[in-house]
Amino acid sequence: MRTVLRLVASYLALCVLLTTISQFAIPACTSVSKPREVAIVLGGGSAPDRLTPDTAMRVATSVRLYREGMVKKLHMTCGNTLPGTRPGQVMAEAAIRAGVPPSAVSWEGQSLSTLQNALFSRPDLPEGETRIVVTEPFHALRGAASLAWAGRPAAACTTPETNGKAPRMTKVLLREVAAWAVNIPRALAYSLASALGLGEVFPDILLA
Repeated sequence: MRTVLRLVASYLALCVLLTTISQFAIPACTSVSKPREVAIVLGGGSAPDRLTPDTAMRVATSVRLYREGMVKKLHMTCGNTLPGTRPGQVMAEAAIRAGVPPSAVSWEGQSLSTLQNALFSRPDLPEGETRIVVTEPFHALRGAASLAWAGRPAAACTTPETNGKAPRMTKVLLREVAAWAVNIPRALAYSLASALGLGEVFPDILLA
């Protein structure tokens, strides 16, 4: 039993470490100096036909990267369980209204998690291109790790926090630790099932 408890404690410590690295060690998008071909913008949830403040900030940051010549294209990825919502498309439309040509914007609107963001975006992210993930600090490392897991590795940069109040941030960071704890085994199980030809046993919905 002690061995099991040590393993659990070590695993949780790893998840805390990964969250801490993401929050404090990933560079801000304002410091990006190396151009990439595409910015992958991870959605932060949505309401019907409008963006949450978090998602709006991520879109605005990616538009700025495009205007500054740091990326050539934008890819928006976000789904929602609410009927009739289309957050990925709404994100794309917001970027286009901000001046990005429609030909430079792609989107997917089925993903319900960061793992699905990465998996469902694969068709819009050709192999060999250079990429950068745009999201908030707490989420950046997990976003980049998810894309690497899906075979589309990317760098990452962070947007400004839309609400840095201590109670909210504590809740967000604890939730992020839990997300790492759940996503690592899910990703490993999905990869193993796929390698063994058992993809139907582990459908995409289990990554939500």
